[in-house]
Amino acid sequence: WFQHSAVYTVPRVVVEFNGMKELLSDKLRYLNREKRNPYRKSNFERKQEEGAEAKQQLLEDICFLYYGTERLARKSIIRPRESTIFQELENIVTVIAQETKAKKDYYEMYGNKKKKQEDIHTDEEVVATSLYLTLVDNARNAIATKDSDIYRMLMHCCWVLKGLPLQGEAFTQKLRDAPIRVYFQKDTDRVFCTVDTAILSDDYLKKNKWLAKKIKMLQEQVQLSGAIRERVNV
Repeated sequence: WFQHSAVYTVPRVVVEFNGMKELLSDKLRYLNREKRNPYRKSNFERKQEEGAEAKQQLLEDICFLYYGTERLARKSIIRPRESTIFQELENIVTVIAQETKAKKDYYEMYGNKKKKQEDIHTDEEVVATSLYLTLVDNARNAIATKDSDIYRMLMHCCWVLKGLPLQGEAFTQKLRDAPIRVYFQKDTDRVFCTVDTAILSDDYLKKNKWLAKKIKMLQEQVQLSGAIRERVNV
């Protein structure tokens, strides 16, 4: 992906890449230390090592890919020029995602007993960046992802913004003129468009009364700065 000039990422995606790279590297370093340990060379362990060589080579190959991907991703980071407006958008996205439960907590859903990882709000950064490109830069853009949280968050944000009392029509026009599309990867060979803001309807809200009520509440609560209102009404 990152070899293409039109593909960008956000800083926290690179942080996640780096975390996985370090995790894999630690595992590889541990295996190499154990391999050199003279006190664990029983016949059984030597046979186990022979079968593990291929797995370790696979781990080394994966580490190499992660190193390369992280390096390319760092060169592809996009940083919004107007940081104050971007931060406001990200704050709005975060509040909407929390209130509408767009972001699923799989640790809670499946009773995962392992230590819960810190949420660095990567999804919110992705969605806020996409909204910034549309609303401020008037640039159509697309998100490629395997994370269903992202397209839920984007839809909920668009429904809130399109229904704002004074700026709703302006937001609707922006989202049509410079649309955002989300391409969701279902498996290795199937990708389909789950969201297109140019044609996004609110039919789903008619079926989900709880979500419709939340969206209505947020439309009444969201307060936009003059800077964002100015950009949207241009």
